[in-house]
Amino acid sequence: MLEELLVRLQNDDEIIRIIITQFISDTPRQISDMQVSAARDDHESVRILAHTLKGAAATVAGKELSMLAATVEQAAKNGKLEHAGEHLRVLPAAFDRFTREVIRFGFYPGE
Repeated sequence: MLEELLVRLQNDDEIIRIIITQFISDTPRQISDMQVSAARDDHESVRILAHTLKGAAATVAGKELSMLAATVEQAAKNGKLEHAGEHLRVLPAAFDRFTREVIRFGFYPGE
């Protein structure tokens, strides 16, 4: 998974660490905000948050997160948030898997 990021950023470990650290810092809040917005049936907020997460996750080679966010974004766009419920529930676990992976690769120190 992260091999793609290494190639894209020409093995610049410092840049990769900066980008991943920012992503890990921002993502839990974005997921939480998305879940709160979904509970309020705020399709537009969910769509924007999911779109943002989709792009950020793709940037750091978080394919699972990006795909989940894309599904949530599409459901919000179509006015069918009820179809995104399971994806919204599994986003935190997908984020945890991504975080463990970047720790394993040495790009994030962990807690």
